[in-house]
Amino acid sequence: MDDSTRKRKTVDELEFADDFMFSTVMQNPEICKGVLERLLKMKISKIEYPEAQKTISPFFNAKGVRLDVYCESDGKVYDVEMQNSNYTNLPKRARYYQSMLDSEQLNKGKLYENLKESFIIFICKTDPFHLGVPIYRVDQIFRDVKDKNGNPAEYKDDVQKFFFNSAAYEQEKDSALRNFLKFVHTSKPDDDFTEQLDEQVRETKERDIFRSSYMEWNLTYHDAKLEGRIEGLAEGESKAKLESAKIAIKEGLTKELVLKISGISCEQYEELTGTLEKNSFLAGN
Repeated sequence: MDDSTRKRKTVDELEFADDFMFSTVMQNPEICKGVLERLLKMKISKIEYPEAQKTISPFFNAKGVRLDVYCESDGKVYDVEMQNSNYTNLPKRARYYQSMLDSEQLNKGKLYENLKESFIIFICKTDPFHLGVPIYRVDQIFRDVKDKNGNPAEYKDDVQKFFFNSAAYEQEKDSALRNFLKFVHTSKPDDDFTEQLDEQVRETKERDIFRSSYMEWNLTYHDAKLEGRIEGLAEGESKAKLESAKIAIKEGLTKELVLKISGISCEQYEELTGTLEKNSFLAGN
Protein backbone atom coordinates (compact mmCIF):
# COMPACT_ATOMS: atom_id res chain seq x y z
CA MET A 1 0.00 0.00 0.00
CA ASP A 2 1.30 3.48 -0.82
CA ASP A 3 2.39 5.64 2.13
CA SER A 4 -0.06 8.34 1.11
CA THR A 5 -3.08 6.07 1.47
CA ARG A 6 -1.96 3.92 4.42
CA LYS A 7 -3.96 4.50 7.60
CA ARG A 8 -1.94 6.48 10.08
CA LYS A 9 -1.59 4.77 13.45
CA THR A 10 -2.43 6.38 16.74
CA VAL A 11 0.27 6.46 19.42
CA ASP A 12 -1.37 3.56 21.25
CA GLU A 13 -1.33 1.44 18.08
CA LEU A 14 2.40 1.83 17.52
CA GLU A 15 4.64 -1.24 17.63
CA PHE A 16 8.42 -1.61 17.85
CA ALA A 17 8.59 -2.15 14.08
CA ASP A 18 6.94 1.20 13.31
CA ASP A 19 9.48 3.71 12.03
CA PHE A 20 9.01 6.44 14.63
CA MET A 21 8.86 4.02 17.57
CA PHE A 22 11.86 2.04 16.33
CA SER A 23 13.98 5.18 15.96
CA THR A 24 13.03 6.34 19.45
CA VAL A 25 13.61 3.05 21.27
CA MET A 26 16.95 2.55 19.51
CA GLN A 27 18.23 5.79 21.08
CA ASN A 28 18.81 3.70 24.19
CA PRO A 29 22.49 2.65 23.82
CA GLU A 30 22.02 -0.70 25.55
CA ILE A 31 19.04 -1.61 23.40
CA CYS A 32 20.85 -0.46 20.26
CA LYS A 33 23.85 -2.59 21.29
CA GLY A 34 21.64 -5.63 21.96
CA VAL A 35 19.88 -5.34 18.60
CA LEU A 36 23.15 -5.06 16.68
CA GLU A 37 24.70 -7.99 18.56
CA ARG A 38 21.77 -10.21 17.64
CA LEU A 39 21.62 -9.10 14.02
CA LEU A 40 25.35 -9.40 13.37
CA LYS A 41 26.02 -12.26 15.83
CA MET A 42 29.05 -10.55 17.31
CA LYS A 43 29.97 -8.75 20.53
CA ILE A 44 29.96 -4.96 20.56
CA SER A 45 31.81 -3.21 23.36
CA LYS A 46 29.98 0.11 23.47
CA ILE A 47 27.64 2.16 21.33
CA GLU A 48 28.83 5.69 20.73
CA TYR A 49 26.45 8.56 20.02
CA PRO A 50 23.36 6.71 18.84
CA GLU A 51 21.54 9.16 16.65
CA ALA A 52 17.98 8.63 15.43
CA GLN A 53 16.62 10.12 12.22
CA LYS A 54 20.08 11.44 11.24
CA THR A 55 19.97 13.48 8.05
CA ILE A 56 22.94 13.52 5.69
CA SER A 57 23.01 15.89 2.74
CA PRO A 58 26.66 16.65 1.90
CA PHE A 59 25.92 19.05 -0.96
CA PHE A 60 23.17 21.65 -1.25
CA ASN A 61 21.84 20.09 -4.46
CA ALA A 62 22.35 16.44 -3.51
CA LYS A 63 19.54 14.10 -2.53
CA GLY A 64 19.83 13.77 1.21
CA VAL A 65 18.97 10.72 3.31
CA ARG A 66 17.26 10.41 6.67
CA LEU A 67 18.67 7.43 8.51
CA ASP A 68 16.49 5.63 11.05
CA VAL A 69 19.42 4.88 13.37
CA TYR A 70 23.05 5.93 12.95
CA CYS A 71 25.67 4.88 15.48
CA GLU A 72 29.35 4.05 15.86
CA SER A 73 31.23 1.39 17.80
CA ASP A 74 34.76 -0.03 17.81
CA GLY A 75 35.79 2.04 14.80
CA LYS A 76 32.75 0.92 12.77
CA VAL A 77 29.67 2.81 11.64
CA TYR A 78 26.15 1.38 11.48
CA ASP A 79 23.02 2.47 9.67
CA VAL A 80 19.98 0.47 10.81
CA GLU A 81 16.72 0.87 8.88
CA MET A 82 13.30 -0.55 9.74
CA GLN A 83 11.36 -1.32 6.56
CA ASN A 84 7.65 -2.11 6.76
CA SER A 85 6.85 -1.70 3.07
CA ASN A 86 8.08 -0.14 -0.19
CA TYR A 87 10.93 -2.47 -1.13
CA THR A 88 11.29 -0.87 -4.56
CA ASN A 89 14.97 -0.39 -5.49
CA LEU A 90 16.09 -1.50 -2.02
CA PRO A 91 19.60 -2.53 -3.22
CA LYS A 92 20.11 0.87 -4.83
CA ARG A 93 18.83 2.63 -1.74
CA ALA A 94 21.39 0.70 0.31
CA ARG A 95 24.07 1.69 -2.19
CA TYR A 96 23.14 5.38 -1.91
CA TYR A 97 22.97 5.27 1.89
CA GLN A 98 26.46 3.81 1.89
CA SER A 99 27.75 6.59 -0.35
CA MET A 100 26.26 9.15 2.03
CA LEU A 101 27.97 7.58 5.04
CA ASP A 102 31.31 7.73 3.20
CA SER A 103 30.73 11.32 2.10
CA GLU A 104 29.92 12.30 5.68
CA GLN A 105 33.27 10.94 6.84
CA LEU A 106 35.29 12.45 4.01
CA ASN A 107 33.67 15.83 4.61
CA LYS A 108 35.43 15.83 7.95
CA GLY A 109 38.78 15.98 6.15
CA LYS A 110 39.71 12.31 6.36
CA LEU A 111 41.61 10.39 3.69
CA TYR A 112 40.23 7.33 1.89
CA GLU A 113 42.23 4.95 4.07
CA ASN A 114 40.53 6.41 7.14
CA LEU A 115 37.03 5.38 6.03
CA LYS A 116 35.57 3.20 8.74
CA GLU A 117 34.14 -0.26 8.22
CA SER A 118 30.43 0.25 7.69
CA PHE A 119 27.28 -1.83 8.02
CA ILE A 120 24.07 -1.04 6.16
CA ILE A 121 21.23 -2.99 7.78
CA PHE A 122 17.61 -3.22 6.68
CA ILE A 123 15.14 -5.03 8.97
CA CYS A 124 12.11 -5.96 6.86
CA LYS A 125 8.64 -7.05 7.94
CA THR A 126 8.23 -9.17 4.80
CA ASP A 127 10.62 -10.87 2.39
CA PRO A 128 12.36 -8.14 0.34
CA PHE A 129 13.78 -10.54 -2.28
CA HIS A 130 11.21 -13.38 -2.18
CA LEU A 131 13.81 -16.10 -1.70
CA GLY A 132 12.44 -17.38 1.62
CA VAL A 133 15.44 -16.96 3.93
CA PRO A 134 15.72 -14.92 7.15
CA ILE A 135 19.08 -13.26 6.35
CA TYR A 136 20.41 -11.83 3.12
CA ARG A 137 24.07 -10.93 3.58
CA VAL A 138 25.76 -9.16 0.69
CA ASP A 139 29.49 -9.74 0.23
CA GLN A 140 31.47 -8.57 -2.77
CA ILE A 141 33.74 -10.94 -4.66
CA PHE A 142 35.93 -10.92 -7.75
CA ARG A 143 34.15 -12.67 -10.59
CA ASP A 144 35.92 -15.83 -11.85
CA VAL A 145 38.80 -15.40 -9.38
CA LYS A 146 39.56 -17.96 -6.65
CA ASP A 147 41.56 -17.56 -3.44
CA LYS A 148 44.17 -20.09 -2.30
CA ASN A 149 41.43 -22.28 -0.83
CA GLY A 150 39.48 -22.40 -4.07
CA ASN A 151 36.76 -20.05 -2.85
CA PRO A 152 35.66 -16.88 -4.68
CA ALA A 153 38.22 -14.18 -3.88
CA GLU A 154 36.83 -11.38 -1.73
CA TYR A 155 36.77 -7.74 -2.76
CA LYS A 156 37.44 -6.08 0.57
CA ASP A 157 36.13 -2.53 0.78
CA ASP A 158 34.99 -2.81 4.43
CA VAL A 159 31.33 -2.49 3.48
CA GLN A 160 28.76 -5.02 4.58
CA LYS A 161 25.06 -5.01 3.77
CA PHE A 162 22.40 -7.08 5.52
CA PHE A 163 18.71 -7.47 4.78
CA PHE A 164 16.68 -9.32 7.42
CA ASN A 165 13.36 -10.97 6.58
CA SER A 166 11.44 -11.15 9.87
CA ALA A 167 8.65 -13.14 8.18
CA ALA A 168 11.05 -16.12 8.01
CA TYR A 169 12.01 -15.97 11.70
CA GLU A 170 11.12 -19.64 12.25
CA GLN A 171 13.94 -20.68 9.90
CA GLU A 172 16.64 -18.88 11.90
CA LYS A 173 18.68 -21.35 14.00
CA ASP A 174 20.19 -18.81 16.39
CA SER A 175 17.61 -18.44 19.16
CA ALA A 176 18.49 -14.84 20.12
CA LEU A 177 18.12 -13.61 16.56
CA ARG A 178 15.05 -15.78 15.96
CA ASN A 179 13.30 -14.30 19.00
CA PHE A 180 14.18 -10.77 17.90
CA LEU A 181 12.91 -11.30 14.35
CA LYS A 182 9.74 -12.86 15.74
CA PHE A 183 9.20 -9.81 17.94
CA VAL A 184 9.66 -7.52 14.93
CA HIS A 185 7.13 -9.53 12.95
CA THR A 186 4.54 -10.31 15.63
CA SER A 187 5.26 -7.93 18.57
CA LYS A 188 5.25 -11.00 20.83
CA PRO A 189 8.25 -11.27 23.19
CA ASP A 190 9.85 -14.67 23.84
CA ASP A 191 12.95 -13.93 25.93
CA ASP A 192 14.40 -11.38 28.35
CA PHE A 193 15.65 -9.05 25.62
CA THR A 194 12.39 -8.93 23.67
CA GLU A 195 10.52 -8.49 26.98
CA GLN A 196 12.77 -5.47 27.56
CA LEU A 197 11.91 -4.15 24.09
CA ASP A 198 8.21 -4.66 24.73
CA GLU A 199 8.44 -2.83 28.05
CA GLN A 200 10.38 0.00 26.43
CA VAL A 201 7.67 0.38 23.78
CA ARG A 202 4.96 0.56 26.45
CA GLU A 203 6.90 3.10 28.51
CA THR A 204 7.64 5.23 25.45
CA LYS A 205 3.95 5.50 24.60
CA GLU A 206 3.30 6.99 28.03
CA ARG A 207 5.76 9.86 27.60
CA ASP A 208 4.03 13.14 26.82
CA ILE A 209 7.00 14.40 24.82
CA PHE A 210 6.92 11.29 22.63
CA ARG A 211 3.18 11.53 22.04
CA SER A 212 3.38 15.20 21.04
CA SER A 213 6.49 14.59 18.88
CA TYR A 214 4.78 11.71 17.08
CA MET A 215 1.66 13.75 16.38
CA GLU A 216 3.76 16.64 15.10
CA TRP A 217 5.83 14.30 12.90
CA ASN A 218 2.67 12.62 11.60
CA LEU A 219 1.06 15.91 10.64
CA THR A 220 4.25 17.21 9.01
CA TYR A 221 4.69 13.98 7.05
CA HIS A 222 1.04 13.97 5.96
CA ASP A 223 1.19 17.63 4.88
CA ALA A 224 4.37 16.99 2.88
CA LYS A 225 2.72 14.06 1.12
CA LEU A 226 -0.40 16.10 0.37
CA GLU A 227 1.66 19.03 -0.93
CA GLY A 228 3.64 16.67 -3.12
CA ARG A 229 0.47 15.15 -4.59
CA ILE A 230 -1.00 18.61 -5.31
CA GLU A 231 2.21 19.76 -6.97
CA GLY A 232 2.30 16.53 -8.99
CA LEU A 233 -1.26 17.00 -10.20
CA ALA A 234 -0.59 20.62 -11.14
CA GLU A 235 2.56 19.67 -13.02
CA GLY A 236 0.75 16.90 -14.88
CA GLU A 237 -2.09 19.25 -15.82
CA SER A 238 0.39 21.86 -17.10
CA LYS A 239 2.20 19.30 -19.25
CA ALA A 240 -1.11 18.10 -20.72
CA LYS A 241 -2.06 21.68 -21.66
CA LEU A 242 1.29 22.27 -23.38
CA GLU A 243 1.02 18.99 -25.29
CA SER A 244 -2.49 19.91 -26.44
CA ALA A 245 -1.24 23.33 -27.59
CA LYS A 246 1.71 21.77 -29.42
CA ILE A 247 -0.62 19.51 -31.42
CA ALA A 248 -2.95 22.43 -32.22
CA ILE A 249 -0.06 24.60 -33.44
CA LYS A 250 1.24 21.81 -35.66
CA GLU A 251 -2.25 21.47 -37.12
CA GLY A 252 -2.05 25.15 -38.18
CA LEU A 253 -4.77 26.53 -35.89
CA THR A 254 -4.79 30.24 -35.12
CA LYS A 255 -3.31 31.61 -31.92
CA GLU A 256 -6.80 32.43 -30.59
CA LEU A 257 -8.01 28.83 -31.13
CA VAL A 258 -4.84 27.34 -29.63
CA LEU A 259 -5.27 29.46 -26.49
CA LYS A 260 -8.96 28.58 -26.23
CA ILE A 261 -8.50 24.84 -26.76
CA SER A 262 -5.44 24.30 -24.56
CA GLY A 263 -5.88 26.94 -21.85
CA ILE A 264 -2.22 28.00 -21.92
CA SER A 265 -1.17 31.63 -21.46
CA CYS A 266 0.02 34.00 -24.18
CA GLU A 267 3.54 33.82 -22.73
CA GLN A 268 3.50 30.02 -22.91
CA TYR A 269 2.20 30.20 -26.49
CA GLU A 270 5.06 32.49 -27.58
CA GLU A 271 7.65 30.32 -25.87
CA LEU A 272 6.20 27.14 -27.35
CA THR A 273 6.00 28.48 -30.93
CA GLY A 274 9.57 29.77 -30.61
CA THR A 275 10.77 26.34 -29.52
CA LEU A 276 8.88 24.58 -32.33
CA GLU A 277 10.27 27.00 -34.94
CA LYS A 278 13.81 26.50 -33.62
CA ASN A 279 13.47 22.73 -33.69
CA SER A 280 12.01 22.87 -37.23
CA PHE A 281 14.93 25.05 -38.38
CA LEU A 282 17.49 22.68 -36.85
CA ALA A 283 15.79 19.68 -38.41
CA GLY A 284 15.88 21.38 -41.83
CA ASN A 285 19.61 21.91 -41.52
